[in-house]
Amino acid sequence: MAKSKGFIPIISSPCFELWFFNHFSYSTRDFSSKELIRELRKKDKIPNYRKNKNVYEKIKKYENIAIKNSKSQKEYHLSLGKNIESFGCNPLTNVDEIFKIISQKEE
Repeated sequence: MAKSKGFIPIISSPCFELWFFNHFSYSTRDFSSKELIRELRKKDKIPNYRKNKNVYEKIKKYENIAIKNSKSQKEYHLSLGKNIESFGCNPLTNVDEIFKIISQKEE
């Protein structure tokens, strides 16, 4: 329905922290929200991560890695015949779509 109105729904399954995780690592393993937060708090990622913490400065230099990892997760689910527009794919995020739109508008 959102697409029919010109909107692109942005989803992250199991949670938004997957987008942050993708800046540092790639995985196709099912995660819970708590597991992803634990992963982010590992010392080489974002050790003091909290949901309301601004992490942009920490992750911005890894943006291209996150985009690549997000695309790879989509390809993984598609290779299994899954519908990536549903909420049944974990892990999956399409936050990278925002960066496509921004780069197109800058051209």
